[in-house]
Order: sequence, then structure tokens, then C-alpha cells
Amino acid sequence: HDYDDRAAGTQLDYLGRAGLAANAYVYPAPSAAQGCAACADSLVNAEALDFVAGIPEFIRRGYFSSASGTQIAKLDPPPGVAWLAGRHVAFSVMRDGKAGRADLYLFLLRGYRVKVRATYSDAPAAREQVRAFTEELLRILPGTHVPTP
Repeated sequence: HDYDDRAAGTQLDYLGRAGLAANAYVYPAPSAAQGCAACADSLVNAEALDFVAGIPEFIRRGYFSSASGTQIAKLDPPPGVAWLAGRHVAFSVMRDGKAGRADLYLFLLRGYRVKVRATYSDAPAAREQVRAFTEELLRILPGTHVPTP
């Protein structure tokens, strides 16, 4: 679904095997970050840090009851991909009395950003499913923002 203001971006909901759900967000990026690798990396890093700083608010809102072990990994684009910079934020959570994991993948492409967020019961297969969904989404998205009428 789109946000109230279409210029703000689009949210896509993914439902995978065993009920694993993820949300993907596609939204505009500042043009200044497009021609400069260091600028693109800085923008994605700042967004990852902002997300981590917001974890206490997610707990306050009841999205999960606790979070621990937050890790931020820099993702460098391999040759031939459309994205310019990326980050993977991962941490353990407690939700509804059950241990889980939360993943946030952030990417900057030319003209827009992509964010994939998932919280799930942690298992190697679930981690792989979220990673594979993210990889496939990036593969099919255009390398440059395409405005729609």
C-alpha cells in the first residue's frame, strides 16, 4: 500500500513460508547521496543509527518487550548490483513471551531507498528466508527511480 502522500513512498508486505512476514518500504532519497559513494554510505549509516536509537521507543510502544545484542553490519555492493550502500541491523527480541530476532536491511539506490524489516522466531531457515527475500527484491527493482504518473 502507498502512504497517504504517494511521494513519501510505498510499503510492500511479504508473507513467506511458515508464516514469516516482512515489510519492505521504498521511499525517496536525497539526490546529493547519488553521485558520491561516501555520501551514500553516510546516509545509510545514519539511518541505521537512527533506527537503533529508536529501539527504546519500539519497546515503549509494545512492538516487543525487550531487545539485546544489536549489531550493525556494513553491506558493500558487489559488482553489477544497482544499490550504492547498505546496512543490516540485527538484534534479539522478546515478543509475546517468546524469544525472536529482528532484522532491518537498508539500501540506497539511485533516487530512492529500500528498507526491509522483519521480526520472527529465530531459526537459520527464517534468517535465510528474510535475506533471500531482500536479495530478490533488490534484484528486481530498477537501478534508478522511475517516477509514476
